[in-house]
Amino acid sequence: MTHPSVYARTQPNKIAYQMAGTGKAITYRELDELSNQGAQLFRALGLKEGDHIAFLIENRLAFMEICWAAQRSGLYYTAISRYLTQDEIRSFRARYVYLENTVEFYYLMALRVASFDDVKVSDRQPYGRPVRLLDPPQQVDAMALLPDHPPIAFTWRRIRHRVRHADGPERIAGEWWKRDGEMRSVRDYFRVEDEEGRRYWLFRRGDGADSVTGDMRWFLHGFF
Repeated sequence: MTHPSVYARTQPNKIAYQMAGTGKAITYRELDELSNQGAQLFRALGLKEGDHIAFLIENRLAFMEICWAAQRSGLYYTAISRYLTQDEIRSFRARYVYLENTVEFYYLMALRVASFDDVKVSDRQPYGRPVRLLDPPQQVDAMALLPDHPPIAFTWRRIRHRVRHADGPERIAGEWWKRDGEMRSVRDYFRVEDEEGRRYWLFRRGDGADSVTGDMRWFLHGFF
């Protein structure tokens, strides 16, 4: 079997895989670039060859991006079935766990799991609305597992914050009634909590996939 990176060099625009239900597709060039970003992220998290990650994710484009990022990093990876029990998942002994719920998204990538009991999201209190807003929002440098995902870390005023919890996205459309250029623009807002327990309201300008929706830069808009 030919490795996808070979096709990324020789046939970069060839479709690597396509979703049957939606028709969305990803090319070998995109797969190679995104999986490389994921591999760099794994290294930044301290994962090394032979480590094990596990993830629960819907059947969508990001699935194979994560798989190839893990493979090119030399990681073992396990796709978790939603029908497994906590004891069964705990038996994987994965260093990192990534969970995605189909109703509301809980991104726990970069959560070191000493016990799978630590991965309980239902007890978390709602964030509500920010108590303080920045006007205008301030740009931050953010790192995400994939372009359309929430950040797992961001830097604001030269201070780096590692994200412990992230809820979202909450999508807000552009002011299309004011300017034609806002017709397709969106902001995806995330409520995030860092390792110190501080809570922030961040947004990505764009949907993480289509450049027509925004330039994909990240901004801090408020505090909880």
